[in-house]
Amino acid sequence: MNIDDDAISIRRILVALDASMQSQAALDAAAELASRWHAELRGLFVEDVNLIKMADLPFAREIYSHSATVEAFDVRSLERALKVRAEQARQVLVRAAERAKVPSSFRVVRGEVTTELLAAASEADLLILGKHSRPFARVGRLGSSALASATRARRALFVQPGAESMNRVLAVYDGSPVAKDALTLGVSLADALNASLVVLIPAKAYETAQALKNRAVELVGAVQARTRFRSLPRLNAMSLVRAAQSEDGAVLILSRESLNSEEGIAELIRDIESPVLLV
Repeated sequence: MNIDDDAISIRRILVALDASMQSQAALDAAAELASRWHAELRGLFVEDVNLIKMADLPFAREIYSHSATVEAFDVRSLERALKVRAEQARQVLVRAAERAKVPSSFRVVRGEVTTELLAAASEADLLILGKHSRPFARVGRLGSSALASATRARRALFVQPGAESMNRVLAVYDGSPVAKDALTLGVSLADALNASLVVLIPAKAYETAQALKNRAVELVGAVQARTRFRSLPRLNAMSLVRAAQSEDGAVLILSRESLNSEEGIAELIRDIESPVLLV
């Protein structure tokens, strides 16, 4: 298999942590993959400087949904709450790393969430983020931090609470160098998970699809015996969502260039229920 070591080397997995269900889903996936790849598990908790600035405003108030009561919202109370959440996140990370039997580290930083997340991601091989489950995600657009990670992080995996275990890998291969990286990573992941690999070939013409399939066969190497190929007449968010729906328990891997736009990437991440890994 003629692939660069750098294309499949996952040694540092970064997970963004807070107190949400989405964060827990991301940590569960990160711990499983760290165990499979024998990678370090890194946790990051960002104290949102914009939230802290807002709490410092004289008219800031906090409304409790369970009681509809309103209380003053100040910097000191917020900082105390952030410290508590950070410590909870650290403890959850440590327990997850111990169960997975992998080394771990945890950092708390204060700053703008997107900036700090991307800075930390630049020092990791894979960033894992949780996302809202589909019914809620359709209400609005993908969050700015998640969208920035999807379009700018080296590799970003998005998972949601309740997602099935990853027992199948879908990789989009259109013949481009970046798609080669995506397929190579798919091979590595399928090998690590002992999962089947499905290569999605986006081509309308039979001759084109066959040529791409022949090139992909050279890349799948050790997992060729459990690899199959599917044609994808159209390559857009909707067709990818449908392909993933038909492959239960699958994680979808593709290059960002495959969808050509932030809108397409946001639509895919918003609508898909399966984990999606962008390269």
